[in-house]
Amino acid sequence: HDAAQRKCRLQRLRQEVEREQEEQHLRAGAQTPPGTLRSHAWHRDIDGGSVLGDRLYRDAEERRIRLERMQGQRELQQRFQEMEDATFRPTIASSQRTCRGIGRAMRDPEGLSTRSKIARLRELRQEEELDGCTFQPQIDHRSEELMQERLGRINWSGNLHDALYEDALRRRERQGGGQRPL
Repeated sequence: HDAAQRKCRLQRLRQEVEREQEEQHLRAGAQTPPGTLRSHAWHRDIDGGSVLGDRLYRDAEERRIRLERMQGQRELQQRFQEMEDATFRPTIASSQRTCRGIGRAMRDPEGLSTRSKIARLRELRQEEELDGCTFQPQIDHRSEELMQERLGRINWSGNLHDALYEDALRRRERQGGGQRPL
């Protein structure tokens, strides 16, 4: 709004100055050479404007407004594109998921991952050693029945270890007359 008022005031002032110059020119009655500022070609009304440079000013103002509008549209389009691209799920590489400078011991103070890794490597080593073995012991159904029968005869209450120890002592007594306890 201020710019429009300022523009109107400047235009009125320019018109007044032009009128005064024309009046002076008519009073003097002298012919002004073409190409000078007092020449009629400099003061003619172009596109409804009545002042020198009005057209240039209007063109520059329109260009500035057009550029501002295009910049605003471009910024709006960029913002819209950024919001479309935003997933709110960052893609973090596995190498970047740990903080630099923190040792493995600090990340796993109990050593759980190290222990599990060692146990896994031991199992793999044992499996590799047994790969060449062709013998695979199996208990036939008759042996299994005998074992069940024997366990049924042993009256064991509590710890299995203690029950087996007692059974071993009884066998020894039967075989050798109880030479010495285990």
